[in-house]
Amino acid sequence: MAALQKRAAIRWIDQGETNSKYFYNMIKTRNAQQTITVLKTEEVRVTDSRSIISHVKQFYYKHSPNVVKYLGFPIYCSKAQLRTFWDNCAIRIDRQCQILRERKLSIRGTSLLCNSVILASLWHTLRITPITEASIRPIRSSIRKFVMPFNPAPS
Repeated sequence: MAALQKRAAIRWIDQGETNSKYFYNMIKTRNAQQTITVLKTEEVRVTDSRSIISHVKQFYYKHSPNVVKYLGFPIYCSKAQLRTFWDNCAIRIDRQCQILRERKLSIRGTSLLCNSVILASLWHTLRITPITEASIRPIRSSIRKFVMPFNPAPS
């Protein structure tokens, strides 16, 4: 087995990434291995690639509470997925605030850190993704407690 692997490695070094028949056959083989050609569900057996994609999407929309992220932005299909996304954002922001609270910075330092580190990614997401008042409330609360940890809060 080791001898076959060494021979394959040597052949790949010799012919691998050149524009050769061997290279194109390797690409074709890899694509064939990674392609779903048949999808069997409880109701049907699907062989058309567009129908396979459609069935996978429908299954995902029905069964997954999480959103797909593309370039950091959520791609959601239901209100429940959007709600879960914002809940996870609130949890992540609260964790960041708890970690950074240990630095014992001034109000000026915490507000600078808050804008540059914690809220920087949130601004971009808010430009594209809708948010309800109920979803933004925990984020506001976490940020307020982080920037102004003293009681009573200034008016």
